[in-house]
Amino acid sequence: MDLKHSLFTLAVCCVSSTVSAASYVYKGAPYTLVQDFAGPCGEGPCANYVIGEKVTGQFTTAVPLAPNLSNQNILPSVTSYAFSDGVDTYSSADPNARVDDFVVSTDSNGNISAFDVMLIIWQTGTSPHAAGDRVARFAVSSSFEDLAENDAPCVVIVTAPSGASDACVTFAPDGSTSLSEANTYGAFSIVTAPAPVPTLSGWAILSLFLFVAGIARLALSTV
Repeated sequence: MDLKHSLFTLAVCCVSSTVSAASYVYKGAPYTLVQDFAGPCGEGPCANYVIGEKVTGQFTTAVPLAPNLSNQNILPSVTSYAFSDGVDTYSSADPNARVDDFVVSTDSNGNISAFDVMLIIWQTGTSPHAAGDRVARFAVSSSFEDLAENDAPCVVIVTAPSGASDACVTFAPDGSTSLSEANTYGAFSIVTAPAPVPTLSGWAILSLFLFVAGIARLALSTV
């Protein structure tokens, strides 16, 4: 085996690939129905939605979602998220944000084919929260229309289906609450992840060093 072929074989054996993160973007359906809060604002950060606004945003996972998932809670795999409902922003960097649901199904290619996502942010009170503290929320699902709600009192504090504590899943809208609803749901699309970057493992680097040292020694012995 000549030197060129030996080096090629070693490179193929030593090089490994890293798997890239993947981001999934949600584009919601425009709101076709809104209900304004009854002024003057009684409590909390009152604000109104506008016809035509929508839920938008994205989440990122360390590796692409596996194919053929069925109603899977993927929150443990989510490294970050950021969404907007036109009035409020929901971010994994916000200590007041909570994930009530983050469930998806995927097709044979790993694309999201069904989903149930509901996020909230606490707008009043401090953790641990109490009934009556006010929240904003949005819910998007392939089973019902997109909807969002601002400045609604929470009825009971629970551990959410996602596993998140200090969360709320039951709400009691009052005169300070505003609502919005679309007549259908949107869709998630995956952002194409960068191609895997070839890297050398620790063992590969050591093997390459020993191989080069051996070639150098052989060259010296023939002088």
